[in-house]
Amino acid sequence: MNASVTDYTDSTPYTTIPPKSKLINLHLIDTLKSCQNVVLKLVPGNYNSIVWNNNINTDSITASSSGTYTVKVETEKCKFYFDTIVVILGEPIPVATFDTICDNDSILFHGAYYKNTGVYRDTTESKVSCDTVNILHLSTRPNPIVNLGKDTSICTGQNITLNANITGASYLWNNNQTSSSIVASVHGLYWLRVEVNKCFGRDTILLSPSDYIYKNIPYDMCETDSLNIAGEFIKEEGNYYDTINSSTSCDTILNYQVSIINSVSEKITLEACPGQTINYLGKDLIIGSMDSFVLTNFLGCDSIVHVSVNERNASYDTLRITTCINAPVYFNNDTLFAGNKYYYSLKTKQGCDSFLTIYVDEGKVDNRFLGKDIIECSPSVRLISPNANSIWNTGATSGYIDVTKSGMYIASFVDIDGCINTDTINVSLINNKIFIPNAFTPGDDLLNNCFKPKFSPEVQFNQYEFEIYDRWGELIYHTLNSNDCWGGTFMNTPVQAGVYLWALSYTILDCNERIYKFGDVTLIR
Repeated sequence: MNASVTDYTDSTPYTTIPPKSKLINLHLIDTLKSCQNVVLKLVPGNYNSIVWNNNINTDSITASSSGTYTVKVETEKCKFYFDTIVVILGEPIPVATFDTICDNDSILFHGAYYKNTGVYRDTTESKVSCDTVNILHLSTRPNPIVNLGKDTSICTGQNITLNANITGASYLWNNNQTSSSIVASVHGLYWLRVEVNKCFGRDTILLSPSDYIYKNIPYDMCETDSLNIAGEFIKEEGNYYDTINSSTSCDTILNYQVSIINSVSEKITLEACPGQTINYLGKDLIIGSMDSFVLTNFLGCDSIVHVSVNERNASYDTLRITTCINAPVYFNNDTLFAGNKYYYSLKTKQGCDSFLTIYVDEGKVDNRFLGKDIIECSPSVRLISPNANSIWNTGATSGYIDVTKSGMYIASFVDIDGCINTDTINVSLINNKIFIPNAFTPGDDLLNNCFKPKFSPEVQFNQYEFEIYDRWGELIYHTLNSNDCWGGTFMNTPVQAGVYLWALSYTILDCNERIYKFGDVTLIR
């Protein structure tokens, strides 16, 4: 088989050549290229069976992806023919164009006009090859802004400079000049076209004839001064006009805008210590005096300042200091102790008297913050200090500790005044642990021959009651003495071996709770 490549773009299904011999060949071309799906179809014929490589048994299939396609046909019994074709499906071909236009311009792209920055696409279909996707990348640049100013008027013989001055620009005036500015002396309409990067801007200005030239002249003067305008002396604020005639050009009208600078009168009060003077603008002033000073501003206008001097009163201040017991404080090289009051006569920076009273207070130390001594019937108790950084004699540093043993506990901390607060508390944890045997052997061997609850030696009772019952619930032993025990008898007669029930209730000294316990014991003989 000769290898060949065919571009396929027609929508008509590709058909194979009908077999005419027993060659293992259905005459499919070797390779088929297309930009869209391809229909592979056998020519009509008498086929006993058709099998494509994707197990489809029809005389045609659609190739929707690139790859190798194989067909096997049976024309007569046990006579098979094979053929293979390679299908290559292509993508549309992108063609990019980049262009720039000026503001308010447009560009023709595949039958449409575009004027804004953006990316535009158009597809060109092809019957002989893949479609083409045309892509336009369009950007815009601003037109130069030209401003010749507002329309104005000029006198005969007068000229005016018209200027644009735009960086990187080329110019064209209505009189064909190409500079950035021109001198205009003729009445009429002037226009300028400016080009920057192939973008254009334009402006016009109308120069009209005028009979006068107007000039505004601001003028400030003191309230005692005057201004001579055309022989008239002006002493009040306002607008005043004068005309200067010209034989060669326009007359000039002057507008004097007169403003009056009023004089200022101000009072200043100063203070001085007794017996002192105070200097103001080179003059020494004494207490009780009042002097006036004339000041002149940059326009030559006068201002008057009236200065008076008062006596500065002595100041009286109070200072309160808190310190710990036997911890003195120091002030002005003196040692100050708690519980006392001290007086000082001082001088300010200006030399005036100042009187200071210092109270030294004794810091309040709390040495009972842990409370009263504790007798506790539970296995532990928590001791709490008001300061989270308290130091305990157990080595802990915290606002509390949990105590599980009887004893003396000490806590210390430094308060906000720097004083050390220490307290001591005695804690008694009553041990109410109890042991009750579950069997005993009454007899003469002196070993487990008597049955009773066993407490710690230090336990003392407010109330105590111990009872023994037989298995029928009959009370056979009762005592209110914690030292008594049951010897395994009832009414002085030994009872039989077996299991007996017991009931215990008691209240420990200094503990208010009454405790109840129940159980059984085995009597062995």
